[in-house]
Amino acid sequence: MPFIGLTNRKTMLALTLAAFSLISLAVITSAREGGREPFAPPAQVDKPNEEKCSERTVRGTYAFALTGSVIGVGPIAASGTTTFDGKGKFSITGAINTTTLNQLIEGTFHGTYTVNRDDCTATATVTTPGVFGFTDLNFRAVIVDEGHEIRYLITNPGIVFAGATVRQEQER
Repeated sequence: MPFIGLTNRKTMLALTLAAFSLISLAVITSAREGGREPFAPPAQVDKPNEEKCSERTVRGTYAFALTGSVIGVGPIAASGTTTFDGKGKFSITGAINTTTLNQLIEGTFHGTYTVNRDDCTATATVTTPGVFGFTDLNFRAVIVDEGHEIRYLITNPGIVFAGATVRQEQER
């Protein structure tokens, strides 16, 4: 019998919602009985005592690109590579360009980083030559896709930068 009337459509909607609710309840109950929280990421459930990330997670060379702005300078873009040693130190080799008609700035800069083992966030500081009035750049980042990508921003006042870096190779 076709469901044409308004009452029948309401009934069909109610039955569909009820079926969805029962299926959801069955999935949640089954997951809990199996010792897992429903919809929890497997890394958290299957390995509760193991770290998700560490300094070793990002060991290797990454390609990066970032854009942003610096007060008193204007828009800036940079690209290059970052190499992490897996022990808390890294180097950046790249180029920075501005809209101020200054020469392209190229160089290698060194820094340190730490990784929060529980949530795969990270902080880093890199020392620069002070070209734009600051010598230390401070970063906050999140490691994604098991270390294949890092998304970050620079947190110094007066600097608005966001970027991403993607693994080129993983050191063994």
